[in-house]
Amino acid sequence: MTPRSVLSFAFMQAGWFACVLGAVRGFAWFGPTVVFAGLGIHVRTQPKAERAREVWVLVLAAVIGLLADSALLRVGVMTIAGTAVSPPWLVALWPNLAAATARGGSLGSLDRRPIPGALPGVFGGPLAYDAGARLGAIGLAQSRLDALVTIGAAWSLVLPTLFWLRRRIGAPRIMVAACLIASTCFIADVGRADPGTANGAGDRSAEPRASVVDLRARFAGFYRYAGTEAEQKARAEAIDRSVEGFFFALRGMVRAKVAERTRIMPTCKFEFSGGIIRSTVPGYAIAVSPESGAPAPYRVDDDAIVLSQRFEGQRLVQVFRADEGGTRTNELTLSPDGALLVMRATLSSPKLSIPVVPTLTYRRVQS
Repeated sequence: MTPRSVLSFAFMQAGWFACVLGAVRGFAWFGPTVVFAGLGIHVRTQPKAERAREVWVLVLAAVIGLLADSALLRVGVMTIAGTAVSPPWLVALWPNLAAATARGGSLGSLDRRPIPGALPGVFGGPLAYDAGARLGAIGLAQSRLDALVTIGAAWSLVLPTLFWLRRRIGAPRIMVAACLIASTCFIADVGRADPGTANGAGDRSAEPRASVVDLRARFAGFYRYAGTEAEQKARAEAIDRSVEGFFFALRGMVRAKVAERTRIMPTCKFEFSGGIIRSTVPGYAIAVSPESGAPAPYRVDDDAIVLSQRFEGQRLVQVFRADEGGTRTNELTLSPDGALLVMRATLSSPKLSIPVVPTLTYRRVQS
């Protein structure tokens, strides 16, 4: 490897970690900023006559990435809390990769070699998404194996496509414009549905949009658990299914931890003031975060958690993301009369065979 290819590889890895860890820590724009700065240096190192062409290749890679990852979100191969469209930090990874396919880049030597050129996508693509899921940046909504096989199949075309674009692109502006139009149509179609719909949470596209003031008034209050025995049994069965893949000697310990993470709280309380949501359950610190969904620090025992809370349609959505990659998402809806609160909790972790998705019912009472 030449010094230039080594630097290209180091830049590609640095961009990946900046984007993924920035998203996990709640600094979603940190990664794109780092990548954009690095791409500026990359373009400056290209021959002067090729710089404009290189910029268009990078833009086109970003647009293709927006379409590809948004499609994975739409069909449920992966999930990202609160969105059905690929976010900027994920889009930035595509021009970050495309820069490595330039002449002299860490992947440039694979040009015109179809099979070796596809192998990094077949294996590296799933590994990158799996690492992102383990760090907590994304969720793999299907069984992990099915999701990774699907990603590997899609990514077997990524590098060959980027190399083809570099060799054959004749009118980059026209190709970019066509892809931008396709992206706009795709995002507009997704935007007509609630983010939860695209991530397998059911069809909520017809939900009327209530004002935030109305939602605050509706959700504010004190609730007591009122679930049936069948509801509790369904939770226990969901936990059992999620730990089936563990070695039998460890299964009991893991089950106990999962049961604790999905423990039925006897009561819950929600308060809203000054753009802040305060959620209280017995035995835990009060969950306090901005109503906008901006991340806030939180702790459960000794675990550092990133918390976000926001209204989506008629629902209040809470996301608790742990450092080790585990995520709990609570989707809370109220009955039309406001008397019943239904919580659809999704506990996902890279260590679990499948997510645990219990549904818990609470009744409004006087505190």
